[in-house]
Amino acid sequence: MLAGRPPVFFLALRIAARLMAGSWQEKGPSPRRESWIKTYCVPLARRRFARQMRRTLEWNPIAWLQQYSWKARVSKWGLCLLFVLLECAETTGSPSEILQGQSLLLLILAATFTFVGVNGFLTEKKNGALELLLVTPLSPNQIIFGRVWGLWQQFLPAGLTLLFFWLGAEHLVLNTWTWRYPPFKDPGMLWNFLTSPVSWGLGVAYSFRGSFYSYHSFDPMANPGFQIFVTAIGFLTLPVFATYFALRVKNLFVAAALTWLALLLCPYFAFMALGALSIFFDRPLIPSVLYEGVFLTSLAFALLACFLLRHSLSRRIYSF
Repeated sequence: MLAGRPPVFFLALRIAARLMAGSWQEKGPSPRRESWIKTYCVPLARRRFARQMRRTLEWNPIAWLQQYSWKARVSKWGLCLLFVLLECAETTGSPSEILQGQSLLLLILAATFTFVGVNGFLTEKKNGALELLLVTPLSPNQIIFGRVWGLWQQFLPAGLTLLFFWLGAEHLVLNTWTWRYPPFKDPGMLWNFLTSPVSWGLGVAYSFRGSFYSYHSFDPMANPGFQIFVTAIGFLTLPVFATYFALRVKNLFVAAALTWLALLLCPYFAFMALGALSIFFDRPLIPSVLYEGVFLTSLAFALLACFLLRHSLSRRIYSF
């Protein structure tokens, strides 16, 4: 697949890799630093890693750019190790405290995910790496999907660690009935804060027709499965929104705020639309329909962001 590519393609990839690493105008590493990198920063299974990187390069060079350096690998597994240590520290408390701690860890992971997703693309745009990538034979779709895939790979171990301990905390909370650790149904401070607009909208719907939904059968605000589902949808769509706003906005914090706003609007619009339809047709809202509505709304917003991002990259419409 790479045999037919022109030499300028590989040259542009090498220059873009140097620019993305921030070492285009920096001095080369000292001999001592090179020896340390060769000793401590080399993958354990070199041949397997080389084959995997070769396949990634043939499949999508942009995804390869996100994973080729030892710094990317160290940050990926270092963040996973950090979350393992934080989760181990959280397990010393009661089940309710463990569940509350998951909200804080989710906030840390979401903030880090947003910062890396926005700042990486802003850096590429400012140092000229994006312009070099756009003159290569790569299509805008390859650039978008490669970047999104690279961000997913970067934060997947930490996300799976958080998911594992979150499920464990939910299991402890729902199955502990001793006097010391009573049942705890509070979904967490972060979840309450993020879903407050949705709770207000459902409250307005209840005021029109209080029986259209039953809290006893399925409470979307406190249901563990729904929390995990919405979090997973946000994990999948965040790189798309972060890349688009990083392309169109100059400021890091503004782009991050717009990314979070887009993530919050997806379940909000789903709740509002399904609540209005439930009142209009005079039928109760089924939990499965709620899941499908949030998924379809998030998918529609993500596809719209991909379309606008592709249009901006194709026509070189972005701000410096």
